[in-house]
Amino acid sequence: MKKSQTVNIESLPDLLDTNQAAAILNVTPRTVTRMCEQGKLKAVRVMSLWRINRDRLLDFAGLN
Repeated sequence: MKKSQTVNIESLPDLLDTNQAAAILNVTPRTVTRMCEQGKLKAVRVMSLWRINRDRLLDFAGLN
């Protein structure tokens, strides 16, 4: 069972990594990576790392 995390939206940076996005969406970082690869979640790849715009993620999650 996953441990629940509390996320303070105001303190989030403009670009999130997969761990931060996973905490907001309550999924695993691997699930966020898959969503980015499949185009379900708009993101940019920087070298081998995915970065997700905070506002787009909040819109996707219905939190904005």
